[in-house]
Amino acid sequence: MGGDPSSPTYNTFQHVRCGAVPAFGDESDSMWLKRRAYRHLAVVESNADPVVPGAGSAIFIHADIAIPTSGCISIARDRLVQLLRWLRPEQQPIVTIDAKL
Repeated sequence: MGGDPSSPTYNTFQHVRCGAVPAFGDESDSMWLKRRAYRHLAVVESNADPVVPGAGSAIFIHADIAIPTSGCISIARDRLVQLLRWLRPEQQPIVTIDAKL
């Protein structure tokens, strides 16, 4: 995801092949280097249609690696894989975040 609000790639998913250096520079979370957390993920479309620069970006559901996220949702890897196998994007699933601990 582009993280720089002035960039044309701001808050757009940019697929980067493993081992490749992204064309959009180092403006994101360097997800391509964090394979433990981001090997499998789901993109949560937040501030996506239309994209409003500065209104927030890059929320993912990814594997929990026992460190705090920067606004993402992290779950155990086996549960993540189970979720990804179950999800059907064409059904437009809604992600609800419950802040109760």
